[in-house]
Amino acid sequence: MHTSYFKKLTKTVSVVALAAAVGFGTTYASVRSLLADAASAGNTVNVKDYGAKGDGDTDDSDAIQKAINAIKAKGGKVFIPAGLYYMESGVTVPPGVSIVGTTPAATGPWQNHLDSHDKGGNSIYGGSSGLSWTIGDDMRGTWILAANGIGNRNAVATFQLDGNTSIERVGFVNKSQYPCTSSPSEAPPLISVSTAKATNTSSTIKISDISLANPYIGIAIAQGSDFNNDYTSTPSNKSKLGTVTISNIMGSPQYKGIIIKGISTPVNLNNIQFNYSCYESNHVAERTNYATDIEVSGSDKVSLVSVLSFGANYGLMTKPAFSGRSSQVTAVNLNLESGIPLYLTASGKYEISNSYLFTICPFNASSRKEYRCLKIVQDKDCKTAPNYLFNNIMLQDPIEFGANTKNFNDSNIDITVDGGAKIVFNGMQSYGYDLTQKEPVIRYNHRSGGASSCQFINFNQISSASNPFISISGSAL
Repeated sequence: MHTSYFKKLTKTVSVVALAAAVGFGTTYASVRSLLADAASAGNTVNVKDYGAKGDGDTDDSDAIQKAINAIKAKGGKVFIPAGLYYMESGVTVPPGVSIVGTTPAATGPWQNHLDSHDKGGNSIYGGSSGLSWTIGDDMRGTWILAANGIGNRNAVATFQLDGNTSIERVGFVNKSQYPCTSSPSEAPPLISVSTAKATNTSSTIKISDISLANPYIGIAIAQGSDFNNDYTSTPSNKSKLGTVTISNIMGSPQYKGIIIKGISTPVNLNNIQFNYSCYESNHVAERTNYATDIEVSGSDKVSLVSVLSFGANYGLMTKPAFSGRSSQVTAVNLNLESGIPLYLTASGKYEISNSYLFTICPFNASSRKEYRCLKIVQDKDCKTAPNYLFNNIMLQDPIEFGANTKNFNDSNIDITVDGGAKIVFNGMQSYGYDLTQKEPVIRYNHRSGGASSCQFINFNQISSASNPFISISGSAL
């Protein structure tokens, strides 16, 4: 970086002091944010002035809430300096308040694995569970050791945000999840916005530069506060919030990374990276068999740009909800590598472009028997006819090769639809092999109702096997 650049931004902050404050991977945007923080220090309170210790042992929940309450009347920033803050209770962030930490980074058993090895390298698979993973010396920057709501996913989130709030540059470790324990339990979201609890539903919400080492549920933007799987008790109407922006997120979800549920106003996800944060064997098995990195249900105007998902059971999944309500999702630059990278089970409108879908079974750790790069199942209870547009997508299915010598039920694309469905594939490339079961590259099942439409434009299949290209079936044929 050139010192002349910083001199243009400010004459009061020395290059030496600034360089000391900036961590590895910090961008120019982060530098500008640091300078803005310094300029607005008069509207900032420090949690340590309210009794927070950041030693990884003392319960800092009350101290953090006191700092938030001290500034909520006028608004401003609550600064959480570097340290490991143990929290047994969640805190509520009211309108006008921003939570700001210092860029989280990790060393020791977390970061060294990711820095020193290619993802999926078997040489580092193993280790044991326990609180040795939360040694403070290994957690640099601002980290939260979350121990709130253990055993209840619907408990108050670690940080419960209202409208007109933000949280940035904070890392989270879940005490109740692998590898920090050998007996994991469900837990509430680490960061949540609930329409049932928000008082400001028109102003923007910003969540950025967050590390989620091992969340049960990482970030939840949801109507109500019920995070159970079936959603059957959820009201049928959607709810509005101000525009929600979630950016620069990395981590290793154990159950759900990001949930977007029942929101009819824009939710924008940008630069999301979910991978293994460590290769402790229980953590890997849990993530591989149970994790969904991003889940969307009953929500409109959801945008995803530049998303990496590696090693989960599902990369991006949409689910039915709210008495058959539809979803609307646009996505660009997805790199999804999992058991089923893209699984669309909610009807609605989809536009997916410039993306890579790779079905994998890391370490042979998955109990899954069915693998698909892309799977579509139309929601029979939704009256909205689904519309799917896929542009410039690479599909890869080497699941029966390399370390994986088992015979799997696998295909690049699996579609089950009813009358009215419209699907367009434009500029697709399919790469993969199935030398054992001779299964089709594409499975198309027209289940019921009137006509459905599936159009292939410029579809290129690369394979040394003689698999059938497409299998068409269904009771409605």
